[in-house]
Amino acid sequence: MFIVWRGWGLLAVVAAFLPLASCAGLMDWNPMVALLCMGGTTVAGGMICRHYGRKWNQGSGFHMLYWIPLEIWGWIYIIFGGTFALLSAVALFREAIVR
Repeated sequence: MFIVWRGWGLLAVVAAFLPLASCAGLMDWNPMVALLCMGGTTVAGGMICRHYGRKWNQGSGFHMLYWIPLEIWGWIYIIFGGTFALLSAVALFREAIVR
């Protein structure tokens, strides 16, 4: 597998794998809590990618991963992580109501 990046575009890969690695240990305890944590940390990583992508790509578009600018990766992670966090929070809430 090849990874194609320019500038600090590799930050998008780090922002994708850190949430997965940090929340993997929670899967044995409670999968919904693990997904909630993964969604929250993915949103945080997306906000970092978006902030620094906008800051570094002022007019140049130099920092990118797979020819997609870093700030677009930030929006992708924010949407993806927010969806996971919202769905897992709803599932945890429903589980708490049933008990």
